[in-house]
This record gives sequence, C-alpha cells and structure tokens, in this order.
Amino acid sequence: MKKLKSTLRFFTITSVLLIALFPAQAMAQEKEIDDQKIRASVETELMLHEDVQSNNIDVSSNDGIVMLRGTSPNILAKDRAEKITSAVKGVKGVINEIIVLTPERPDKALKQDIESELFINPVTESYQIDVQVNEGKVKLGGEVESYQERKLAEHVVKGVKGVKKVENNIGFKVVENRPDYEIQNDIVYALENDVRVDDALIDVEVNDGKVQLSGTVGSLAEKSQAIVLSWTSGVRSVNSDNLNIQAWARDELIRKEKYLDKADEKIIEAIQSAFDLNPRVNEVEIEVESTDGMVTLQGIVDNLSAKNSAERTAKNIVGVHTVNNLIKVRPEIPDDITLEKEVTESLLRNPYLENFEFTVDVNNGIVYLSGMVNSYFEKFEAEEIAGSVYGVVDVANNIEVRDYNLVQTRKYEYDFHDWDHLFPAEYTKSVYRPGITDEDLEAAVESQIWWSPFVDLDDLNIQVDQGVVSLSGTVDTRVEREAAVKNAYEAGANMVVNEMEVVY
Repeated sequence: MKKLKSTLRFFTITSVLLIALFPAQAMAQEKEIDDQKIRASVETELMLHEDVQSNNIDVSSNDGIVMLRGTSPNILAKDRAEKITSAVKGVKGVINEIIVLTPERPDKALKQDIESELFINPVTESYQIDVQVNEGKVKLGGEVESYQERKLAEHVVKGVKGVKKVENNIGFKVVENRPDYEIQNDIVYALENDVRVDDALIDVEVNDGKVQLSGTVGSLAEKSQAIVLSWTSGVRSVNSDNLNIQAWARDELIRKEKYLDKADEKIIEAIQSAFDLNPRVNEVEIEVESTDGMVTLQGIVDNLSAKNSAERTAKNIVGVHTVNNLIKVRPEIPDDITLEKEVTESLLRNPYLENFEFTVDVNNGIVYLSGMVNSYFEKFEAEEIAGSVYGVVDVANNIEVRDYNLVQTRKYEYDFHDWDHLFPAEYTKSVYRPGITDEDLEAAVESQIWWSPFVDLDDLNIQVDQGVVSLSGTVDTRVEREAAVKNAYEAGANMVVNEMEVVY
C-alpha cells in the first residue's frame, strides 16, 4: 500500500510538471487553450481529490468540451468530478457519462432511507416531496418555495447510499406579476456582490420572468454560479446559452471596478439580500453588523446548518474581510439517546461513510464523533452529516485520519467546486516529495495557479526554498488568497508561507 501511495504521489507531481512545461506567459496570450493541456490539467485536479476515485475516470477534451467516462461508487462522486472539472481554466462544458456503480438495494428500503433523510434535515423536513424509487433510480415530485429549495432537496437525496440517478420533478412557486425590471435589478445586484463572479461582461435581460444571460465569463464554474444567482424571486427560467467562457475574461482591467472598498451599509444590505436566496437561513432573523468590512453575525437559529451557512454566505460577499459568527443554535433538542440514533443512522446512509465504524456520543445536543477514516474529506463529510441533523447544537469531530503517508495537511474554509458548499472545511494533502527540486516545484506551483480560474498569476510572486513556497503580492479577494495557497499545496509544497495582501 505504501509503495502504491508513493507511486501515486510521484505521478501527481509528474502530471503537474508536465503541464508546467507550457510557459504560462505564452498560454495567457492564447484565446483558445489546447485540448491536450486541458485534459492534463483536469486529470491532475481529479487525482488531487480523493473523493472522486480518478483512477476509474477517463478524460477527453474537444474544443474545451470535456468528456468524463468511467465509473463512480456513488452519485455524489460523479457530480463532484463534474464540478472539479468545471473549475479548470479553458473548460467550456462538461459531458458527464460516468456510470454510478453503487451496491444494489431493495427499492422499499432505499425509499425509506430517503424519506428519513429528508425528514431529519432541518430544512427539508417541512417540504412536501413525493419519492418514487425503481431499481435505484429516484423520481422526486411535489412543490417547494424556490429553485434553491429544489436543489437542496435533490442534494439531500443524492446523499443516500444506493441512489443511482435522480430525476427532479419538484416544482417551485413563481411570484406572479413581478415586474421584469425588478427581477433584472435583483440579478444584477446579486452578480455584482458575489466574489465568485466577475460580472463586468455579463448582460442580463428579463422578459416575462424569463432570464437571458449573455456576454463573457472566465470559467465554467463562474458561469454555473451566475446561473444560480439568477434564480431570484419571480424567475420562470434562466437561459445562459449566450454566456460564453473565455480565460482572458479574468483580465485585471475588466475586474478592477468590482473590488473597490464598499461602505458598511452596502455590505450589510448585500449580505441580507444573499440570505433571502439561501433556504437554510431565509426564514430566520440574523443581525448583520459591519465595520470596515469586518462582519459580525448575531441571532438565534434552530439548527447548526443555518449557522454555518450564514457564515459561508457572508464570506462570499464583495467587501467582506472577516466574519465573526456569534449566532446561537437553540433547537428543540431531542433526548440524547434519540439524537445519537438519528446521527448514527444518517452516517450509515451516506455513500462515502457506510464502510467506516463511528462512535457517536451526545451530551445536551453536542455530538462527539470518533473513529477512523482514510481521508480528511471523509472526516469532514462525517461532520457535515452530523451537523445536518435537526437537534444538533455543535459537533466535536475527533475522527482520526490514516495519514501515515501525508507529509502536510492544510485547512481551507472554502469549497471551490460547489455553490452550496458541502463541507464546513476542506483539507488537501501535500504531494511533496523530498527529491523534487525547488525549480521544478516553482514551475509546478505556477502551473497550478495558472490553471485555476480563481487566481491571477500576474499579481503574485512565488519563491521556493527547500520545498517551502512563499507567496506574496496582491489578490482581489479572500477567496483568491485561499485558492492560491491551496494550489501551492496541490502542486507539491511542503509548507506555504502566505504573505499575500488582499486589496479591494
């Protein structure tokens, strides 16, 4: 096993270095990126994420349209592979033909688990959803209040082991007779205030509640986020066929107006507006204060997911530097025995965690998790699952990771591949090998950062000394700063010294 791990780590470094052979400056001048380079970058990114089992996935690219073929152990991993691919510069579309090979389960048992999972979730428990199951294929019906609620319900269902496919026929209410100009203003406002979207070249048109997005964005991940933000109240459909993807769209001159300092009252207004679109927090009163972009959240919620989601939403708003989360979680706590049973069963239903043994202890609503898993992804998947059960006030995650081959780990507070953010934190492993030269490591770091749609390489200085990577220079947002550090670790850094300055 150790020999296999070492080989994998060597192959990862080799893949990154192969991509780095193409000079970043030359690539930056190209309007179209070579398909071979895109394929190599996608395969490298998939390999760096333990949750997708990249060894079973084949990648091809044609004019920036990436085809994923192969097998996946569960539907979440299939979706995750697509999202990771979407966050590679130059990818214009993804055709996901990965086959889900999950163990067969009786339809009756699978339906019961799905309904149980929807019921114990503090958000979806109130939804009126019809569930039908046929040989692992799930059809969802019923009606919810919004597009975001519809997507959340689908995600909860996909988190049940045995689900092969989900056909989401859930309807959602549309506010009738809402003026098109109001819808358009809401969408433009949301795009302007989200750090994940460079909106300067995006045009928004609304006709009878039907939204048309056109123009240019820098990545497929950015385009996906723009679509999500467009589903505001009163929207009937969103068409993004004319929203083109070009890597040059991240040019600093195009972006500079977005990241100017914002007045605190504007930041507060933007956060509260974003809360309205978030099904985890839109029904609760959360007080927002801001002093020079340092935001404080206060209030009382009845579930831990709402607290965590409020913080995540605030951090994605332009102008926010830090978030102090003082929200209190006060649910109607079930007795500890009942809560322990519900958390344990929810962990067993998760396709990533079903093969691990966990000990779950509960004391006054606080869940204590212990056990052993293979990766930090699994450790924090368990934390997310436990925190999504109604009645949980907090989670003490004492799960250990079999990290005998991990040289360095690093905590990240942003999931770059998912609009709904599955995890309270994300860890990445270093693939550092003592034999790699500092020159090769610097080239690999430059390559990783160049291929990221979240970071502008031109504004960064990279120095490497005995495997320690020092990053300095300026970035536009906290998200960009975190992404650069993550890229450096993925390239093979043994340690990263972060001296980057965030400027707006």
